[in-house]
Amino acid sequence: MRTSTPPLRHRRCLRALCRRHCLLCGAPHGGQCDLAGLALVGALGDRQAMIGANRAILEEAVATGTVEVRAGLKMSEDGPVEEVFQQAVEPLLDFTGNPEKTRRFLEDLQVKGEAQSLKENDLAKLCTALTLQLLMQGSFAADSVIGEVIRLKREVVENSLELVQLLNACGTGTFPALASPSVCETRAP
Repeated sequence: MRTSTPPLRHRRCLRALCRRHCLLCGAPHGGQCDLAGLALVGALGDRQAMIGANRAILEEAVATGTVEVRAGLKMSEDGPVEEVFQQAVEPLLDFTGNPEKTRRFLEDLQVKGEAQSLKENDLAKLCTALTLQLLMQGSFAADSVIGEVIRLKREVVENSLELVQLLNACGTGTFPALASPSVCETRAP
């Protein structure tokens, strides 16, 4: 196992650049804060709380439409909820990797659909069941799975946690700059 994480250094530099850009971008609520999403991805990658300067950037990004925040599952993949939980490694659930156990877990809850757009009732049932599941596994990590979900509206990858994983994967490989061209191409507002 590696003791140092090169991507952390890169994310800190990216976040500092984005933070400086956002805080100096000009008029509040309407300035050119197009890098706010990347700054937030850096903070999420470093597992920082959305308080202080991070909260200020988040609020400005929401006000300018750069990101959307809602309550939900903080999962690094989008798609059918069954597939998302079969492949989830964070958190590592006792049914991860077992399609049959995952299917039974979700059938017992009567939850189906896309993980990123579950109905409020289904989301509440799933969050309660996940919290209990994690506690029964001896984990207190429910807050790492349930809470504020940040959707990037002007980036190539909309799921902020998926972008964190992509950047980490690129940063730990032989060519850490691999992520730069694809990440810096943002969608038109």
